[in-house]
Amino acid sequence: MELSQMQSRTGWEWDRTVNLVTNPLVIGSIAKVFAISIGIFWLLLEIMSWFIARTSMTLYAIQHPDKAFKGAEPAFYFIAFLVIISIISIAIVFRNGYDAHFGVNDDGVWMSPQPGQRKTNDSIHRLVFGMGVLTGKPGAMGAAMIAKYTQDKSVSWTEVKRIEAIPSRNAIGFHDSWHCALIIYCLPENYKAILQYAYSKVNES
Repeated sequence: MELSQMQSRTGWEWDRTVNLVTNPLVIGSIAKVFAISIGIFWLLLEIMSWFIARTSMTLYAIQHPDKAFKGAEPAFYFIAFLVIISIISIAIVFRNGYDAHFGVNDDGVWMSPQPGQRKTNDSIHRLVFGMGVLTGKPGAMGAAMIAKYTQDKSVSWTEVKRIEAIPSRNAIGFHDSWHCALIIYCLPENYKAILQYAYSKVNES
């Protein structure tokens, strides 16, 4: 659903700066990304070990933990390094804050960066894309393009299967059939009203 269509209806719209490094929800999301990376890395090891040695890497790791993890240490250290660098980069570049614009109406829920934040995001995307071109890294170029075109996020009520209330952050998580599709951060004065409204819309669908 296009953002412009959603904004044309009546509802709530507000701006809020969301903490990043000091926000356990954000840190949790980063941890999930790297956990998935480790899972993919381990799956690749499983496939390679099966085709090369006709054995399971997991079984080998259970039987010979010292040898298995010693060989994988560099990869795990590299992933840990990326986690630390990501957190430091967020703290420096975004100054531990992301200026977001949120909205809720009859069509669904959306989030987009405020104008100043969008300019910052675009500068970072161009930098990452340029570094990818200079270093011949298509992965970096692709990541920059994906990040640029996924700044605006929205979810319709028909997609939402479960509402998660996070009162400690005045936040609401909107889950579809398999994951949390979007988290919005409300203001103290509109949190309860929007939460009740969200529950009513999900019960309708």
